[in-house]
Amino acid sequence: MPADRPRTLRAGAARWLATLALAATVCAVTATPVLAHAGLTSSNPVDGATLTAPPTRIEFTFDEPLLEDTETISINDINGTVVSSQQVTPSGSTMSVPWPSDLTSGTFQVAYRVVSNDGHPVIGAITFTITAPAAASNGPSPAPEPVPVATGAGSSAPPGPTSSDSPPVAAIVGGLALLAAAALAVAVALRRRRDLS
Repeated sequence: MPADRPRTLRAGAARWLATLALAATVCAVTATPVLAHAGLTSSNPVDGATLTAPPTRIEFTFDEPLLEDTETISINDINGTVVSSQQVTPSGSTMSVPWPSDLTSGTFQVAYRVVSNDGHPVIGAITFTITAPAAASNGPSPAPEPVPVATGAGSSAPPGPTSSDSPPVAAIVGGLALLAAAALAVAVALRRRRDLS
């Protein structure tokens, strides 16, 4: 009988260790959901988006319901300055906030702070850009001023010389001929006077 006692003690210890290991496993499995924190599953707009017009709302969706009265959404500009910040009441695992109407273009960071069911705060942010639309003209562009074109009838430039304004060639030739004849007559007269004397 005393020889069987150590064997009984070893069997009891083995059963106790097996029970302890099973309890630890059960605790680990049941504690996993409790230790999990809310994670962002989607956002609208998506992170890194480029929009041609401002969104109407900013929306975040998480993988588990959120605690009420603990959520905040902040809108920051490109320099990190807070443009708008407000507490948001979630709807289950989703929370949203209207987009300010005066923010029509630029790059913005929208940060969120939520609290999981286990009381753990979760912080994150998305960034997106709103491009300003090209400025449209309010009316037809004015027609260019007409550029005056000089014509023969309406030209303001001083008239150039015409053929009627220039001396006739025939008149010049005639005048030269008359001068030559007169010079010849004078020369003949002088020669005769010299011969008579």
